[in-house]
Amino acid sequence: IQSDYVLLNLDEHTITGPGNKAGRGIVLDGVKNVLVRNGNLRTFGVGTALLGTSQALVRNVNLRGSDEVANPPAGIPPQIGVLLVNSYGNFIVKNKYRDVNLGIFVRGGGSYNNTIVRNTVEAGANGLLGICYNPASGEGSAGPQNDFVAQNFLNRFGVGIQASAGSEQNKFNHNTIYYFNKAWEDFNGSNEFQDNRTMQVTP
Repeated sequence: IQSDYVLLNLDEHTITGPGNKAGRGIVLDGVKNVLVRNGNLRTFGVGTALLGTSQALVRNVNLRGSDEVANPPAGIPPQIGVLLVNSYGNFIVKNKYRDVNLGIFVRGGGSYNNTIVRNTVEAGANGLLGICYNPASGEGSAGPQNDFVAQNFLNRFGVGIQASAGSEQNKFNHNTIYYFNKAWEDFNGSNEFQDNRTMQVTP
């Protein structure tokens, strides 16, 4: 989608990707005021991507991955539910991401004031991060700021939520986190973690 003020209603239809963690299901590229809702994605490398996008709503869009092995340091990329890069004022609401390595990935200092609520994010045997806040590639250490992330269900990830050193003043509240190693990691120290329900589970 490369135009503003677009409604994409999938009407419960399914878009199937090529598998092998390749391709992107739905991309919002430099747009504003776009609504994407009510559909299913299968076997894409990235389910939904918001790139330089603002004031968009992604609601009831469900991705089913293929639970493949991922090791980013070794060059084996992850399968991602939703990716936001330098995007602000967006709403990611009531989506489901299953059998992914990385559920919700927010990147870049141009990402701020996003609302990410009531999503279900579940891994299979190869979950790395439920929610990750990081710099954008090649743009220095600045990460997302002032997002509100609440009432999400994160299940079977090594780390439930991770915020980089440059990601600050984000609120991660009232989430349910079932994790293997750590419920969350905050490398900045200014991010808020309140009233989250956590439980360590076995792989």
